[in-house]
Amino acid sequence: MAAAAAAGASHHCLPCASRQHILSLHKQTLKISSKASIAPRQCRHTQLACSSLRPAAAVANTRLLERAVVVAAASSTSAAAPEAGGLNSRTSSSKQALQDSSDWQQPLLQSLQDPQQLVRLTLKAKITTKPEQQVANVSDKAAASINSSSSSGSSGSVAAAAAAAVAAGTMPFKQMTARPVMLKGKLLVQMSVLDSRQDTTKNYSPQEAAEQLQQLLRLPWHSGSLQTLAATTTIQVSRKGKVLLQTKPNPAAAAAADAAGLPGPLSSSSSSSSRGLAPAAAAAGAAGGLISLQHDRAKALPINGSISDPFLQRIGLQTADGRVKASMQAKFTQINEFLKLLIHTGQLEHMEQQQQQPNPSSSSSSSALHVLDCGCGSSHLTFGTLHYLHHVRGLPVQLTGIDTNAALMQRSNRCCADLGISDVAQFHTAAIRSYEPDTAPDIVLALHACDTATDEALALGVRLGTGVIMSVPCCQKDLHRQQAAAQQQQQQQQQRPGSSSSSSSSSSVNGELFDPLLSHGILRQRMLDLLTDGFRAQLLQLAGYRTDVVEFVSTEHTPRNLLIRAVRQQRPLPEADLTRLAGQYSALKQYWGVTPHLEKLMREDGTLPSALQ
Repeated sequence: MAAAAAAGASHHCLPCASRQHILSLHKQTLKISSKASIAPRQCRHTQLACSSLRPAAAVANTRLLERAVVVAAASSTSAAAPEAGGLNSRTSSSKQALQDSSDWQQPLLQSLQDPQQLVRLTLKAKITTKPEQQVANVSDKAAASINSSSSSGSSGSVAAAAAAAVAAGTMPFKQMTARPVMLKGKLLVQMSVLDSRQDTTKNYSPQEAAEQLQQLLRLPWHSGSLQTLAATTTIQVSRKGKVLLQTKPNPAAAAAADAAGLPGPLSSSSSSSSRGLAPAAAAAGAAGGLISLQHDRAKALPINGSISDPFLQRIGLQTADGRVKASMQAKFTQINEFLKLLIHTGQLEHMEQQQQQPNPSSSSSSSALHVLDCGCGSSHLTFGTLHYLHHVRGLPVQLTGIDTNAALMQRSNRCCADLGISDVAQFHTAAIRSYEPDTAPDIVLALHACDTATDEALALGVRLGTGVIMSVPCCQKDLHRQQAAAQQQQQQQQQRPGSSSSSSSSSSVNGELFDPLLSHGILRQRMLDLLTDGFRAQLLQLAGYRTDVVEFVSTEHTPRNLLIRAVRQQRPLPEADLTRLAGQYSALKQYWGVTPHLEKLMREDGTLPSALQ
């Protein structure tokens, strides 16, 4: 009798198949007959009467399967209302450890049935390492079942895929997300399921979404989060099936929702059909933009081209009905990407803090942010920068554009007069090299300044001690001319009587090492372009700038898509770094037998670093 009881103590409850929920079998409470019949007992996990036991060896080494069945068993139980201070809590952060999985599953289902305060629901898991073909079959079934779910809300195929995954001890999905979207005036729930190969997305009605989620909850998710207007609840499922909840309220959004007359995020007292769509818009407003009901997510751009703006229309970027002109899409993209890289320097925030500090001795003009656009041309970048800094960010700005094309400068000044911004933006007909601004600029820009005009803009920024220099080079011919002259000179030397072919040094640009590149026109052009930009970046570093060269747009918008970004450093470079950078620059220059134009300009201005003199 004692042996039988001892054997029964190592058995598992079939509905949950978890070692955590072993039935307590004691001699005092169970009477085991000679036929080993077992009296029904209450399983503390499922709260169901369980009378079937099986040996522990039958479920050994199936920890993942145990977790899957733990969740699946709880889905068949009656829904239990969340405790006070749990998922519905709006006032204080709380932690809970739940044994009944319906305590956390039911609020998730309710959030999809009534998604008007739902921000995002996320469930995460790890794909199991079962035989590849078996996992692929389960994943294919699950993805196909979600895709083929009809508008009638049928979820039997999802249940079959989930059951197949549970039976195989696999988890085919990495992540599931759900969020509310507005399509054709209807509030729907967009659900995305990510497996090892693809992301499957489909829109459902709230009731259909809840049915889909109910089937997906049969799978062994190990973590999740439920974000609503009122609070964010994180869910963690331990290896033993214990569910841990932590809720952090959002008092500001909750107060706004209460002021708008919206019920709690998990309240089941009213349905979406009875309340209509107006509360959804109110909820989005109460969240301060936290909820986005757009099906297509809008890109976060410095200048939003989807909003009608008279300024953008006047400068020729937008049509009268508020759309970016088809012919200006590439230019509009360049402007936004250029501004993004300016924002990433972090200097705008620093300049904003400086301007917020009161300085009675300074005038309004001197306290403004001064921007100089060299070789501005049609001034689209100039006006776009002004619009972002002055109209979007609200910074006081003094902007100046210079170019040698007098007709374009006159047109830009007329545009300023029409827009009433002549006091903050002026355009001058002048060469970059000869221009002397009244006030040193904080930012120097140069978008596609041709050939050595880029070098002149960089040299001007260094001479004036500009904080940020951003330049996108255009056609670059200086090193091409020098390389062609060096090549011609070498050929002439080789043709002289008595000249030896062995006299050519390794520094010759016609050496055999680079013949495969220099013998092809397009490859030689691109290589010398990159060499020019490399010299420029190295000189700016030696001048005390943190410099990087990045691709600011793809080649579909412009083939000239490299940007040199330099931010002036407050502390000078250590002597060892200066020596190293100068040595690299001199060795590269000697190897190619060229002298970059920027070096010549900095030598004339007296700004060439002493390490190169």
